[in-house]
Amino acid sequence: MMGGEFRHLGIGPATMAGFMMKKISQKLRHPLALALLILPLLFPIQGVLGLDAGDPAPYFVVEDLDGNVYNLVQLEDTVVLLFFFDPSDPYCVTIAPQLEQAIWQTFAWHDFKVLGLNIGDPALEIVENFRDATGVTFPLIADASAIGQDYGMRSNSFVLVDGLEIVRYVASGSGAYSESELKEAVSNSLEGVAPPKEATWGRIKNLFGEKAYGALTPAQ
Repeated sequence: MMGGEFRHLGIGPATMAGFMMKKISQKLRHPLALALLILPLLFPIQGVLGLDAGDPAPYFVVEDLDGNVYNLVQLEDTVVLLFFFDPSDPYCVTIAPQLEQAIWQTFAWHDFKVLGLNIGDPALEIVENFRDATGVTFPLIADASAIGQDYGMRSNSFVLVDGLEIVRYVASGSGAYSESELKEAVSNSLEGVAPPKEATWGRIKNLFGEKAYGALTPAQ
């Protein structure tokens, strides 16, 4: 019954609430209903609690301020550092130049890319002013709020994705930036130290060689 039907029968809100709770408790006695309640707790929806190292990276397609398009398929075999920022966050304004010099300029000549993902005000002028004020040269994406939700990240967060699209490093929130930790994580990812969690075409190619990769790749 709906609320209107209860009112029509002269049943008050408190009685209706008690009736509904009784029905819910009865339903939960069924094993399937109980399983449906518990499963979301055991396997939370990605983006609510964020990512951990070893998780597959959610797919994305973005366009930077200069019109260049990036996606995870295009960036296969490239280590990608995602920097989630808010132009109005003073901490991000402070961290961005350090990230530019210590990380981007250090590893730029490797198969490595830094993408700055704005999860604050998406106004182009604001993001351009952030780029001018911080002097960063790595690509900035003006509106990445949806990606921030998919990854479960807030302002001043870092996610490192290896060339097999597996998350290798996560640090989130104020105080998350650690130059030494990021350098170590990027170096390890470029060297392929940690084994990937899931097989991809890139992993097949690495394990079995170009010939096997060509045989297994779907015909165009």
